[in-house]
Amino acid sequence: MRKLKNTFLRVGINTSLKKKNLFLLSFCFVFNKKKINTNKNHFSDNYL
Repeated sequence: MRKLKNTFLRVGINTSLKKKNLFLLSFCFVFNKKKINTNKNHFSDNYL
């Protein structure tokens, strides 16, 4: 489920970059940031 969500975010960011859709890009960024803040320990385990 988590991997699916990450894939969705990556696809959303790629799509918004291609379409120059800054609103969608900022939405994805904020959503991702919120997820990182709620799962800080999880985040550091996986990405650092």
